[in-house]
Amino acid sequence: MPSNERKRVREAFLRQFPTIWKMGYFPEKPSPSSLIWDNNTGALYFVGFRDSMPFQPNNQSRKPLKAWLPDFDLARPPQEDFIWRKDYTENMAGWKL
Repeated sequence: MPSNERKRVREAFLRQFPTIWKMGYFPEKPSPSSLIWDNNTGALYFVGFRDSMPFQPNNQSRKPLKAWLPDFDLARPPQEDFIWRKDYTENMAGWKL
């Protein structure tokens, strides 16, 4: 996917992911296969809720929004074995977007 298209997907993800999170939904497996992108409309769909269970979001233990990008293959941090609690900072310099 061209970088400008990846940017559009990433921006849609950052706008829409908090909505499903607040509703108490989360894909069964956070991965690129949990996303469907409609290039024509700019709509991003989250799929993979088959075995998921509703939960109550907890803001204190919540992973920062941009730290989810590697799980969905929307950005790659410079660390090979990225662990968000240890490696994530707000500075995304060096990330492959």
